[in-house]
Amino acid sequence: MPDSAFSKSRQPVLDLSNLRVSFGNGPATVDGVDIVIGPGEIVCLVGVSGSGKSLTGLALMRLTPPEAIVVADRWLFEGEDLTDATAADMARLRGHRMAMVFQDPLQALNPLMTIGDQIVEVIQAHQPMSPTAARGAALALLDDVSLAGGAERFTLYPHQMSGGMRQRALIAMALAGRPRLLIADEPTSALDAVVQREIITLIDRLRRDHELAALLITHNLAHVEEIADSVSVMRAGTIVERGSREDIFSDPQHPYTLELLAAAFGIPAISAQAGIMRKPPAFSGRATNGCGFVAHCPLAADICANRRPILSRLTGSHEVACWRAPIAKPNA
Repeated sequence: MPDSAFSKSRQPVLDLSNLRVSFGNGPATVDGVDIVIGPGEIVCLVGVSGSGKSLTGLALMRLTPPEAIVVADRWLFEGEDLTDATAADMARLRGHRMAMVFQDPLQALNPLMTIGDQIVEVIQAHQPMSPTAARGAALALLDDVSLAGGAERFTLYPHQMSGGMRQRALIAMALAGRPRLLIADEPTSALDAVVQREIITLIDRLRRDHELAALLITHNLAHVEEIADSVSVMRAGTIVERGSREDIFSDPQHPYTLELLAAAFGIPAISAQAGIMRKPPAFSGRATNGCGFVAHCPLAADICANRRPILSRLTGSHEVACWRAPIAKPNA
């Protein structure tokens, strides 16, 4: 697992090892995911759609479908063992000590209740507070998430607000239970570029102000570069590279990570980065025992098709699952 300044000095809020999510007798959809987040720290889980990011977030909240089998070797939340947590245990934690901000606030919010009433409902569910006091606390939360004109917004229904306003209101609801862990699942995907940046800046400020442990699930590497303390790159349900923000953006070592960066920032793709110009090898079928990226990787060798790489430490905080790592930089 990556070292963390927070985990060295204080108990991690979340300490998860070897998370696996499967459906029926098929292979695990999420396989071997480790996540450690300290107070005030933000970990970004990145990858393309279908990589297992959102399912990981739902598993952390125990909000997966009933047929999902969710297990882990170690699952500690503020020191409390959740490995065998019951539905009642998780209901006690959700919305209070851990909260989630979903991708589409219009679906996550109740269309029949005003924004203010929804925030008040969460506050009173977790804190003994009079209606008057709860209203005051809700207004303070709207101010905390920089929702201008909080008193006027209090009486609006979700459909009367813009996308950015709804997302801020949803974040206020997530904070209403005073959580220690905040999971944000693609919180900006439905917003325009300017509002996206505002929401990311807001999440960054809130996790610092409230010393929240935050997990940001996103495909937007520009956001990751802006606020991440550490980054886990996910592909096909597994973590293929993990490290500090500097590790991932200054010295990416997995071909998949390099391809993501190339697509996001227009930098040279893996073949040019590594000084190797050739097409991926034509392995037949899917490499069941090897690397899942083998059919797309211009650096793949025979070992890549036959043996599955595991996360191995390159430096103090930098880990990669690739037989070809470390990848030489051009002119190195």
